[in-house]
Amino acid sequence: MVYGMNLLKEFQFLVLFVVLLGGGFVQSFKLAAPTSRHLLKEPTRPHGLFSVHSSPPSIERTVIRMEMNKIGESLGFFEAYERLSSRVSSSILPYGERLDRFTGGWALTYADLSPETESTPAGVAFLATNVAYALVGIVLTAKGDALYGFLTEIAGAVSFLYHYSQLRLGPDQLPVKIALLIDYVSAGAVILTTGVYLLALGFGSGLELLPWDAIVVGLLGVGALALGWIWEFGKPYLVLHSVWHVLSAYSGYLIGQAHLINNSSILQL
Repeated sequence: MVYGMNLLKEFQFLVLFVVLLGGGFVQSFKLAAPTSRHLLKEPTRPHGLFSVHSSPPSIERTVIRMEMNKIGESLGFFEAYERLSSRVSSSILPYGERLDRFTGGWALTYADLSPETESTPAGVAFLATNVAYALVGIVLTAKGDALYGFLTEIAGAVSFLYHYSQLRLGPDQLPVKIALLIDYVSAGAVILTTGVYLLALGFGSGLELLPWDAIVVGLLGVGALALGWIWEFGKPYLVLHSVWHVLSAYSGYLIGQAHLINNSSILQL
């Protein structure tokens, strides 16, 4: 019963977080400051094996977006998030510019997935792989690791919003770059927690308690992620990055399980 109430509260908070964050992404079209021009440029990956020439958004996609904006304005959707998204954009953009300059345009460059969109079968299947993070987060939370579970769920929600905007808006769009920057932060929080868990499991145990299966799965996922930076276009990227989503989520689940088992063993001593 207690687990059920905790999960309900967490689900309500997660829905609110996703709605607010999504509103911020939509509003960033209107709220991009003049100082963000560097982010609007299209740098190239210095290590890419393929040169991808991005095309401007199609007329059909532009018309649909304009119509959806009109509907949103008529419903008062934009007004509800104007102040929040303005603060989010103004606070995030300076860090995005610094990261963009520091990496020579690498960090905030993302794959052109055309002709796939958020509504094509391949695009929908790709977005669905983010469900793996939600499932892992729910299971770990139910088993008692609310911190790791919650961070995993947030990372999955941000990842979904980033890739949804990537598929819908196309290449070289500021809202997508903002979403990517937030994705780095949420994923970084999970990675940091994962590192702490692994150190706790390995410290004083002679590496016996380390979940080597999770480490192997995680490394395979990182390999898929790296290959996605090489074949950074269309279906190859969709497949490779989908593999990264599934394997990283499963690796996180195994590490979370090992952490829970270790904690329960300590409590029984």
